[in-house]
Amino acid sequence: MVPLVVICYGQRDGAVLSHSKATVWRHWGDTSDAEDLMRRSVVQRPLLLAAATLVTVAVVAFARVDVACQTWQTQPACYVAISPGPMVNAVDAVQIVRGPSHPTVGQLLVTTIAVDEHLGVRSWIRSVASPAVATVRRDVFYPSLPPSEIHRRNAVAMSHSQQIATTVALGLLGYDLTASAADGNAPIDIRIDAGGVGGPSAGLMFSLGIVERLSASDVAGGLIVAGTGTVDADGTVGPVGGVRQKLAGATLRDATVRADVFLVPRDNLSEARGAPVSRDIVVVPVDNVAGALDALGQLRAGVHPDGAFVLASAR
Repeated sequence: MVPLVVICYGQRDGAVLSHSKATVWRHWGDTSDAEDLMRRSVVQRPLLLAAATLVTVAVVAFARVDVACQTWQTQPACYVAISPGPMVNAVDAVQIVRGPSHPTVGQLLVTTIAVDEHLGVRSWIRSVASPAVATVRRDVFYPSLPPSEIHRRNAVAMSHSQQIATTVALGLLGYDLTASAADGNAPIDIRIDAGGVGGPSAGLMFSLGIVERLSASDVAGGLIVAGTGTVDADGTVGPVGGVRQKLAGATLRDATVRADVFLVPRDNLSEARGAPVSRDIVVVPVDNVAGALDALGQLRAGVHPDGAFVLASAR
């Protein structure tokens, strides 16, 4: 079995969760992001599926020949398949080195996507036919960057995301960060051990995980909450890529954990509405971290959050 590259990325930036041989970085530009690519792939799926049969014979004929993508762009080797990836519990990832810490029972799941960069004929056709998978041209998805730059950007993106998530969470809990910085005696020391997770799109869930660990309340209220979203310094939750795949992954039938609620940036709401889920799930659009906490509080109280809806599975 060929290992997959697993990515957790935002609208502008992305990085690798785990990899087989090569670490991959994607910098999304201001006018071309992952969601645009994936949305176009969904629209083009029927045409690609019809063409797949015609191309298969040619692909098999060239299966043992190394043909450059510049020469033959429709071969499977010139595409990558973006599918639902594993989930990481943000509560478990947060470590309180110094400061108050409370027992936790919640599950606040960081969602990811998996990228299969070694497509054969059969896997390419399966990917094109699956509503939960986006097939994107390799030269569009992966830029040409040296490994050293890939690793540098990956580390910077993750470190920055963790710092912002920590600052936002502590501010919401009432800590005076300005005074702590001035006297050099911060009362809280937080580490986030996310394994190989990189990129900014876990910011929302990391912020919620920190609040869960530092407060005596159960943020999730006994629910399994998944989500995605970048976080700015003011707590604003920003749009990300791969929302359809992340929602599909949060509801997979064969997954050991399946989410009850999915928190999505409001700017990604249209993509979320069309996600191919395997079971019904409550989708809650959020604008900022404080709003996400309020929405979870409403769910605990049995109140319907503003804009929330049940995304039904296609049974």
